[in-house]
Amino acid sequence: PSVATREEAIYWTEQFAWRALTVKAGARTSRTRYDVDEATIRPGRGLGSLARDRDYSTTDLSGSVRYDVLKGLFVEARYDETERAPSLIELYANGDHFGILTEEQGDSRLKVERAKNSELGAGFQKGPFRLSAAAYRTDYDNYLYLGNTGVSRTLPVREWRQGDTRIEGLEIEGSVAFRGTPLGDFVLGGFVDRV
Repeated sequence: PSVATREEAIYWTEQFAWRALTVKAGARTSRTRYDVDEATIRPGRGLGSLARDRDYSTTDLSGSVRYDVLKGLFVEARYDETERAPSLIELYANGDHFGILTEEQGDSRLKVERAKNSELGAGFQKGPFRLSAAAYRTDYDNYLYLGNTGVSRTLPVREWRQGDTRIEGLEIEGSVAFRGTPLGDFVLGGFVDRV
């Protein structure tokens, strides 16, 4: 359907640094409004044909502490609480989506997705070499995902759903910078993670 979208937000960020310690904090609050033109709702079999207006209010909070143990070596801790309003597709999809070869169905009853994320990390940099690692854990309430429901004609049918979940992982990133080479300046890097 045709949907008019209005989003308003206000945010605040702050950083405090003292000697080897850096503290950062931030907050954001927003409102998202979806107004459906009922004349454009396409009839269908799934929940995507039950489109209705929605209004969401969300709040995000974040904070981090970094301590430079030695020159080039740091440890860091972060905590975030985020909220996300469902997108237009998640709410109002109603039909074939050839980009992912599926029939996709939205659900205008979806709630705000909430996440609480904790992260501990450390990093090292000396000259052109950089290496960092972080372990994280994110707990979701009303996590949005595309779930399988069956097959319609020739395409699989998927609908947007919600459920609680936890994601834990480890990330390691490294790079080396090359400056003043005949080919110019460039950085060669790599990234690995485990979820």
